[in-house]
Amino acid sequence: MNKVNYEVVGVVRNFHHIPGTREFMPSMYIPEAATVTNHDILVKLRSNILFKSFHSNARQRLSGFSLDWVEMKPLNEYVKDATANQRLMLQFLMGFAILGIIVAGLAVYATAILAAAAAR
Repeated sequence: MNKVNYEVVGVVRNFHHIPGTREFMPSMYIPEAATVTNHDILVKLRSNILFKSFHSNARQRLSGFSLDWVEMKPLNEYVKDATANQRLMLQFLMGFAILGIIVAGLAVYATAILAAAAAR
């Protein structure tokens, strides 16, 4: 069993989670940095700095630290990766919509042909 030791850095009085009640739940607040295992750093570059030059400069400066896990890519690639499933579903939906329009058009055309043939 893994034991975790915490250092108490402060104590506050009872916090009422539901306003107007005297009930409270004992709570412990842990800093976010202590609970997050995946640390992401977002760097905003000036418009006149290219990503490739930043990438090579950062790699060169971080080469002394054994940081094999450092991954750098532009924000638009992170967004593209995060929305890949939604884009795939929308592409399927668009494909089915186009297929439905084609089938409906063929049905209208066939009905018009049959109506014209019956009118003769």
